[in-house]
Amino acid sequence: AQLKNGLEILWDLSQTIQVFAPVELFGTLRALCGTFTKSQQDEFLTPEGDVETSAGAFTQKWRVEDSCRDVEEPTDTEGGEKACDLYPERRDLAADICNIIKGPEFKDCHHLLDYGRYYADCMEDVCSCEDDPVTCTCLSLANFAYACARKGQPLSWRQAVPACGIACPSGQVYLSCADPCSYSCAEIASTPSKCRESCVEGCVCPPGQTLNEHGLCIPVSSCSCMHSGHYYPPDFLQRRGKEM
Repeated sequence: AQLKNGLEILWDLSQTIQVFAPVELFGTLRALCGTFTKSQQDEFLTPEGDVETSAGAFTQKWRVEDSCRDVEEPTDTEGGEKACDLYPERRDLAADICNIIKGPEFKDCHHLLDYGRYYADCMEDVCSCEDDPVTCTCLSLANFAYACARKGQPLSWRQAVPACGIACPSGQVYLSCADPCSYSCAEIASTPSKCRESCVEGCVCPPGQTLNEHGLCIPVSSCSCMHSGHYYPPDFLQRRGKEM
């Protein structure tokens, strides 16, 4: 989505969100995703203007509804102890799961990024996991894959980790490098947006198709026309004065 102030937001409808801001907004942004400055010291800036020291307290300040559940502090908050030190019995399992980052599924990106850092993040995610440990590693793997795609090296890794698979809506297909600017029928009929062309994984319509007003993939040639907020069928003609 692109906001009127130029802010662009990409969300996978699950765990990952990316925010792109124009330089004009430098120093003016604060939210759950942090700030837009050259300092990491103010990342936990709250709506009141103070800077929290923990992720839990910071998140609580940004709650918009009382119905939102309270946020628990991460297990490694006190003393900065790592999750794999707190739960050493989980370390071997975490290593077995996270070794995929060092394996053939990600080898094409090893020369582009410091994959050791992503491996360490994966270990922390699995060691701190209270649910299915394989599922808990999906976000770490997806973050690494996205960073690789930003370097020009998209990866197809999810088939090697079935628990991290993405189930697409009927009629759509999964791509490890999809175009976020693939417009719907409504967007095709309106003024072209300034969408940021990039490589993101996700579900899209097959080539030659796009989403209609009902969220279904149809041939682009079958798109309805949209004018003044109203949809008209393909090939619709109407005489207005002396014009068609």
